Amino acid sequence: MAILVRIEAVDFDASITDANDLSMRRGAGLANLIAPRSLAIRYAKDARLKLTEDDIVMAGASICLFWLDSPEEPDAVAAAILALAHNPTVNAAAAPEDKNQTDLTLNSVESALWRDLAPVLPFLRFAVAAVEADPGRGNHQAKRLRLLAAVRLQQLQTPSVVPPKPVPNAWKRCKVNPNLPAAPGSDYSPSVAARRKYGLSQKQALYDNPALGIAYSMPDDARFANDLEDLVWAKPGWVRHQIANKVAHVYLDGNNFTKIREALIADAKVTLAMEREFSQKVTGWRGGMLREWLTTLNDWSEQPMYAAAGGSAREGEDVIFRFETLLWGGDEAAFVLPAWAVPKLLETMARTLKPCPTDERWILGGQGLTHKVGIFITDRKTPIALARKVAEALANSAKVPFENAPAVPNVAQIMVSESVEPPLDIDAMNKDALARYREYRYCEGDPRFYQAVDEVCPGRIGLGLIL
Repeated sequence: MAILVRIEAVDFDASITDANDLSMRRGAGLANLIAPRSLAIRYAKDARLKLTEDDIVMAGASICLFWLDSPEEPDAVAAAILALAHNPTVNAAAAPEDKNQTDLTLNSVESALWRDLAPVLPFLRFAVAAVEADPGRGNHQAKRLRLLAAVRLQQLQTPSVVPPKPVPNAWKRCKVNPNLPAAPGSDYSPSVAARRKYGLSQKQALYDNPALGIAYSMPDDARFANDLEDLVWAKPGWVRHQIANKVAHVYLDGNNFTKIREALIADAKVTLAMEREFSQKVTGWRGGMLREWLTTLNDWSEQPMYAAAGGSAREGEDVIFRFETLLWGGDEAAFVLPAWAVPKLLETMARTLKPCPTDERWILGGQGLTHKVGIFITDRKTPIALARKVAEALANSAKVPFENAPAVPNVAQIMVSESVEPPLDIDAMNKDALARYREYRYCEGDPRFYQAVDEVCPGRIGLGLIL
């Protein structure tokens, strides 16, 4: 029986933003990103079914949509995949594996990814749905939408916060999430420990994973940061003391990507082929974008983005790269870097986000794909979850002046906080709360009070900026 299956990681607040630890967030973010694809491959492997790249319609944005030829009923397949996520198996290969094997269930690289990922899966949240497909794998617009509706219904019917399991013999609270009991002999709860260990071991994995298209390798003597203190350690001499200890939380999100994708798919003769093309092209453009950011920051004269290790440095690791990817989704991402590096990043960001007709970058179906960006500059000690909320609210607010425009350009909004304390209404921070804060603080609550400019530097930066 031909089956179309959708696996989606959901409820990120329960697995990514519940603790203020850089390594845990890195681990949880990467795990949510790649887990759906790995679950699809592992299920096929355990069921002794074949799965190739041609069977995968879309993999990215914490989603995997794929074909499967299975003797089982669709509901049974979906239930088995959910059970696998709750109790992941890590058994020995039943057949010889090879890194060049086209059957992904026998690919040694995929098996290695699964072994590292499996301990984290029970602490993540998934929704899975499957439907019977027509023979020939033809046009499946209706069934594709049915899968999406089924996944959303599962998500709505499942509590977004699930109480953790009791920890026998626990006698203290988790170091980074005091709501959870720490495991005996550890400073961390079992869930935090699993995600944190994965984050520490997978620092380079996000940039190496071929499915993400970034393909960026750190110099052999360098490492990514362990915490925000690393990002501002041993600042360059030209950095003013007023911003020496400040970091910039950057939130990036596509403008109406889902709406544009659905319109293109609806007009396409072969809907799943168009969905695959959209996914592959956006993945490639985003990967190239981040690769160019990292390359530009790496090649900056006198290399200020590198620092001699301090703070959380470990023996043998003596060079830190001052950049961290906190979230890498389908069309959204979050980063953190020193505040003094923002002008350099803005130059590169504007160049790499601008739709380019000559090489058709960020253009699909004749439409330009654009982004909204929020940059919140604050003290390194500001909790990551709170800073991320502000950055996201800034990005959403930057889009407001263009709500009635036929198209939204690339826009960015920057806000600087002088102290560690976050703005008012942070627990419900969104563009409306941000407006209330501005009205209280500056007597200007509506982003329309701000001047939107088409170019920061004419001829060089095509990025609308609201300041």
